[in-house]
Order: sequence, then structure tokens, then C-alpha cells
Amino acid sequence: MVSAPSDVPEGFCSRGTWCSGRTISAENGERIITPAATPRPFCEACAGFISDCLGELPPAYRRLGAAIGDRQVTGKALRVPFGPRLPLRENVDALMRQMAAALCSWEARTRAAASWNPRDPSLGVHTPEAVSEAVRVLRENMSVLIALQPSQMIHVVPMQPGKAGTRGQPFGEIAAEIEELYGEHEMVRRGEDFLTVMICLGARDAGHAILRLRARSLAQLGENKPQAEMFDGIPCRQCGDMGTLERAEPPSDPAKPAMHSRCVSCDHKMPLKDFQRWAAWYGGWADSEGLTCRRCQNGDHGECAYGLCSCPAPADHSRRRRQAALIAA
Repeated sequence: MVSAPSDVPEGFCSRGTWCSGRTISAENGERIITPAATPRPFCEACAGFISDCLGELPPAYRRLGAAIGDRQVTGKALRVPFGPRLPLRENVDALMRQMAAALCSWEARTRAAASWNPRDPSLGVHTPEAVSEAVRVLRENMSVLIALQPSQMIHVVPMQPGKAGTRGQPFGEIAAEIEELYGEHEMVRRGEDFLTVMICLGARDAGHAILRLRARSLAQLGENKPQAEMFDGIPCRQCGDMGTLERAEPPSDPAKPAMHSRCVSCDHKMPLKDFQRWAAWYGGWADSEGLTCRRCQNGDHGECAYGLCSCPAPADHSRRRRQAALIAA
């Protein structure tokens, strides 16, 4: 489906628990994540994040084009029947086509809403220049993009049958499923592996479509980063947000000092000693009995620096707490 998630109540950022401006609190030992309140589909922090994701799409489009002829490495042996082979990766080609069509469609909507001149038809659609121009227009009009009202627009629905050598979904079943999802909308064009329909979409759908395109591009290129390790029960010393501290990445320059923690909200970083002092001080001040940090939930008691962690602490856990208290003193 092209529609965005609908489980977020009105008046809050539509990214829900993934909201960049979310607040995290503890109640009865449970973490409660509340997205930022906003009259628009996305808060200011998420709008900035979507703009950053847009900026990553043109270079990703070019990298996909360079990798379209590379052999896909899956780690599994596939038996390909004898016969002619497709010289290009059809999944990469389909993603590039979908990215270009979606960005150019939202560019046309945004140009009309911002009273800009229509897009240059000489650029075409499926070219790196068209993708870069669409991203430029969208980033310069982010306030317009995240305020678009639902309206009818052309949407391309890819239909990808099962690949050779796998037990994929047959093409007939995919076509029937697409027909069931989009049968009530006006059909503009039906191709061999795609369907073009007129559908009502707005700013909410635009933002989530951009985020999905970025995620799919990174997945195809094998550039997804592992999920960062979070420090539960300790707020950021700089901005005070709870649940936003994660383990900092090592510096690219070995001459620079390594940081232990990083705040997702304000990018404030602390070395290990400062982090331990802050954790010990906050643990002695906060009234959060009954809260067990995620490290102890995973059995990593030796890494716990949260003084009021309620898990049944073994010897190494208690020793770590006393060390943190001595450092803070």
C-alpha cells in the first residue's frame, strides 16, 4: 500500500514511535514513547530528517545505476535453469524507475502548490538529472511539501513476480492482489510489470514514501547501518531528553578522542568518564525505582551504570555501581 500508517492519533507526528522529536518517559517500569505534537503530518524535527533523506536519494540513484549490472550476493546458492540470462538486476531497475517516477510526481505537485513554473519536460523522468532537480525543488519547498492536502495524482504500482530459483509469488496472484487493492481507483495504464492509477495522496504519504525509498535504496546497496545501542534510564545531560543516548561511533580520525555516548536529539557527546559521572549522579537523584535498564534485561550486567536499576544484581553488577558512585564523588 502507498498510504502512510494510520495508527497515530491526530495532532501528533505521523512517524509515531520513530518521530525524531519524540519524548520518552518511564511509568511503572515501562518506557512510554510519545511523538511530538504538531498540526501538520510531520513535526519540524522529522521534516528536517525527511529533507536529509531527500538529499541522499540522488547519489543513491547514481550508485544504483552503477550497481545494476553487478551480480547480487545473497549468501544462498540459487539454481538458475539453462537459457538466456538477464544482464541487469531487475529489482534495482524497478527501484530506480519507482524512485524517479515518485520524486517527479511529488515535484509536480509541489511546484503547483508553490506557484512555481511547471517542471522542464526535456529532462524526462528516468534520468539522474531529473531526480536531482526533483530533490532540489522538494528540499527548497519543504514547508509546502509537508502541508500538501490529499488530492488525486498519478501513482505507479510495481508488480514483481517471483524470481527464478525461488518459490516466489506467481505473477497471477500478484496481479489479483494489486487489483484488489487498487481496483476502486481509476486505471491510467496497465503494463507488463507495473500499474499506473489515479489515487488520492497528501503530505503524509509523501513523507513516508521518501523514507521508504531511502530505506529500500540502502538495503539494495547493502549500506544499512546496524541499530545503535541505546543507554536506557539516563537522559541527555545537554538537552534533558530521556531515551536518546546511544553508543557513539568511533571517530574516523584515530587522533581524535573516542566518545562513549551520543544524544540523538542534540548530538551532544560524552567520553566514558563523563558518562559514568553523569549516570551515577542522575541515578542518585532520580526517583525511578522499579525500572530495569535494557542492558540488564539482555544479561549485560557488567555494562550497567544506572544506579537505580531494579534487576537482582550479581556481584559484578554491584561492583560496577559502586565504581560509578566513587567516580561521581
